[in-house]
Amino acid sequence: MAPMDRSDAVRRFFPLVLPALLAFALAATGCGDDDGGSDPDADVPDGSTPAEPLEIDRLFTTDEGETCLYASPIEVVSQGERGVLTADLGGTLRAHDPITGELQWSASLPEGPEGAGAREILATPAALGNLLVVGWQHFRTHHFIGVFDLETRAMATDFPVLQLGGSVPNFDGTEDVDFRSDKQLMRGIVKLLPRPGAELGLAYVALGNAPNSSPHHGWIFELDLDAWRAEGAEAAVLNRFSTTADNDCGPEGDPDPGLCGGGIWNAAGLQFYEDDEGQTQIYFATGNGRTNYNRRDYANSLLRITPGLEFEDGCDPELCADYDEVEPSRACLASCRNVFTPRLMEGEPPLQLENGLCDGLAFTECYRLLDADLGSSGPVRITLPSGDAHFVQAGKDGALYLVDGENMGVMHQRLQVMEFCGTEDDPCTANWLGMFVTHPVVAEVDGDPVVILASNMADRTHWSGISAVRISETAEGPRMSVLWRVPEFDSEEGSSTFRHHPGRPVLYTVGGVDYVFVVETRRGGVADPPGRLWGVRVDTGELVVRERLADSGQRWSLPLVLEDRIYVAGCDPRAAEEGYLMGFQLSGGGL
Repeated sequence: MAPMDRSDAVRRFFPLVLPALLAFALAATGCGDDDGGSDPDADVPDGSTPAEPLEIDRLFTTDEGETCLYASPIEVVSQGERGVLTADLGGTLRAHDPITGELQWSASLPEGPEGAGAREILATPAALGNLLVVGWQHFRTHHFIGVFDLETRAMATDFPVLQLGGSVPNFDGTEDVDFRSDKQLMRGIVKLLPRPGAELGLAYVALGNAPNSSPHHGWIFELDLDAWRAEGAEAAVLNRFSTTADNDCGPEGDPDPGLCGGGIWNAAGLQFYEDDEGQTQIYFATGNGRTNYNRRDYANSLLRITPGLEFEDGCDPELCADYDEVEPSRACLASCRNVFTPRLMEGEPPLQLENGLCDGLAFTECYRLLDADLGSSGPVRITLPSGDAHFVQAGKDGALYLVDGENMGVMHQRLQVMEFCGTEDDPCTANWLGMFVTHPVVAEVDGDPVVILASNMADRTHWSGISAVRISETAEGPRMSVLWRVPEFDSEEGSSTFRHHPGRPVLYTVGGVDYVFVVETRRGGVADPPGRLWGVRVDTGELVVRERLADSGQRWSLPLVLEDRIYVAGCDPRAAEEGYLMGFQLSGGGL
């Protein structure tokens, strides 16, 4: 596959502006796309700030190599050079010049032991000064964490490579739950947390299943970087946590998504927020599996945990004494301080799919049937004008859940944003694909928080695209409502775009105006490659940019914004080979 426009790596004078200007540019150059641009005459809500049209010029497309980029690009500084770092599926780190895309340097991670599976990097590394904490795996055999020295451009010799392993006690302390590399994937971002009195602090790694194959669990490893450097790999792991501390997982290899489980597999990884006293709390959503608070099985849930990986669900023991896994007590769920499990609102009708798949099933049974796990997306905290903080959690079921910020068991609202995939005449080609597999961003419109996220849809009938959901204070409490959708909800385009898992949205602010950028991946079928980079103005829902990518794009990847440039990683339609990095220059919009 020949990279797109690689012979013209630095193009600064081809803006995507008004549709009319864009059409003229396309006719003149034969490049770009035919369906984007900003409209300065578009109506804007009262109080919004008119802005110049936002323009985008392609800087470069790299020839990244033979393997795909699952990890998101990040900024690094090495030997005084500022670069955009990529980590490819085959275990190679590469740094690129932010303007030209030229390769500054590259290095490969250590080879695995004899008999190890293929080496892979899925998780985005974390930069800490001149160090890079990176996780990789040898598929179904080993998981490793190492520290890369950006100054020497080699593995840091004072951090021996750490192999993840170990166990935790099960829910009643009668046996151990073992970490098994053959059942896990490391997909989330490596996260760092300062520690009082420590030079380097803590690192966190989260893992999930690969794929549903019992016995799998969700895992978090807490690493002490200072002890690791001073005392070796055996001192690195401070704590381990399993989201389903249970060995009642059915027969080996059982694919039932209702057994054990609770994988932490969203690419955004763990989320850190400070409480009112300035103490960091860790939030994360878990994937499908068994939910039974009495057995410490917290699949399909949103959890709050403290550093040290100490967790108490905070549920009323009397109300939760007889936990019903199919139809848990509403009073029990609402009593919990540190865990939220999705359900319908009181009086809300059962989930209804046009194809009838969930007819007669309880909510949890439908979730299990559809593989509609909550952990497909990460939680975001929103703060209302009153100062009250809550959480918005998206699920594969196409719904957003508004969760109380203090007592997480309290659900203020469930908003079905997306229709369910499939009809009688247009069957869903992949129920497991879900509708929301992302991590939202939070902006503000007229004082209210707005959550923006992109969806996907595995049929040719229902709308899919970018949604903005506003959270407002009402007499009934905080409430969510759809502010805008792009493309338009009833448009023909809305049933042909975003048919595969998208990239994660990123905000870009210029001239006091917020824009959101999202990669629409296109891997064949209804929407053929190449993918698209969409840009939407947040306060108006105005489409301002839609630019072709070099190939399909990459699901779950987060674009990197550096000043007035944006960088997008991607790969081929099979999401296995021919990875690339694209750089774009932004202008206008108040610059």
